[in-house]
Amino acid sequence: MTLKQTGKLLIAATLLLGNVVWAGLTATVDRSIISDLDLITLTVRASDETADATLDFSSLEQDFKIITESNRQNSSMSIINGRRTSVVYKDHVLTLSPKRMGNLLIPSFSAGNDRSQPITIRVQQQTASQRQRMNQFVFFETLVDTNDTYVQGQIIYSVKLFYTDAIGGDFPQPPSLPDTVVEVLETEK
Repeated sequence: MTLKQTGKLLIAATLLLGNVVWAGLTATVDRSIISDLDLITLTVRASDETADATLDFSSLEQDFKIITESNRQNSSMSIINGRRTSVVYKDHVLTLSPKRMGNLLIPSFSAGNDRSQPITIRVQQQTASQRQRMNQFVFFETLVDTNDTYVQGQIIYSVKLFYTDAIGGDFPQPPSLPDTVVEVLETEK
C-alpha cells in the first residue's frame, strides 16, 4: 500500500468515525467540583435518531433540585467533495442545585438504543473565603415599617435583594407567623 493510499484510508476512517461521534446521547456538565451553594449546568445532547426522543430527568431529583430546564434544537450540514452530511441535535439544558454534600451521581439517560455516561459531581462545603466573596456580590435587606402595632394592625415587612451579577434560584417565602394573616403586596421584580 502506498503512502497516498494510506492517507486516503485514514481520511475516510476519520470521516466515518466523525459521524459515529455525532450519533447518540451525550451528557456534559460545566464543572465537576462545586460548593454546596453552587449551581451546575447539565447539557444532554441527543443527536440524529434520538433528537426527537423525550428524556426523563426525574432520576436527578434524588440528589439535585432542577432549577431551570430548556431545550435547543440545531442542525448542521457539510458538503465535502460533493458528499453531503447533515446532523440534527437537540440540547436539553438543565440548571441543577445539589441537595447534599459528597459525591453525587448524575445518572445515565437513555433514548432509544442510545445511553449517556453517568457523571460524578463532588459537592464540598463552601469555604469561609468563598462565603465572604459571595456576600460582597449578593445580600438581603429586610425592613419593617414599625416596631409596635395593635391587634388587627398592619406591619409592612419588606425584603430587598441586592446583587451585582445575574443570579437564579428561588426568592425566600413570606414569613410564617402564628395567628397572623400574611399577604404579599408586591411580587418579585
